Amino acid sequence: MAEVAAGSGLKLRSSDDPTVKFDTRGSYVYLSCGVSTYDESDRFRTGIGKFEPRGTVSLRTHPTHEDAERGHESKVFSLRTHERAGQFGASSQQISGWWDEGVYVQLMLPMDPKEYPSIENLDAAAIEVIYELRHGNLLISTDLHARAPTLQVEQAIAFLREFVEAITEEAVAHLSRTGPN
Repeated sequence: MAEVAAGSGLKLRSSDDPTVKFDTRGSYVYLSCGVSTYDESDRFRTGIGKFEPRGTVSLRTHPTHEDAERGHESKVFSLRTHERAGQFGASSQQISGWWDEGVYVQLMLPMDPKEYPSIENLDAAAIEVIYELRHGNLLISTDLHARAPTLQVEQAIAFLREFVEAITEEAVAHLSRTGPN
């Protein structure tokens, strides 16, 4: 993760050792890794502080492709709730790649200056970028969030999206893709 962060011009604050969980019935394996980064430059700096993308990447296997499809559909339906309700500047789109199904979701919520009374003229937004991918019986979820200046929200979201793609590719690069079909 340190190399991925550096490739994006960020410094790695911390990266959890992957947490691995096995279902006792043997129906799935779940792996999750948290990452916290910061930008030493003033790019996307707000009155609250530095640009600090953080979040998780998780991988989960299911016993069958059908189980993974149901899990993916359920998660995507849940993520699109904000878009359907017109909340949080939410938008989503189908994405294609080496995976079978993929959805990109972005959220943006202007920060309330009342929550930061000591900061004069706060003009910032909380942003979040999410990738939900399914490939065969594998579900991949990458979710990063940060704060950015309101005037730079679109650039910060585009940056975060590229970072999410890089983290996702790094996580998947360490998987063995052997097995039936």
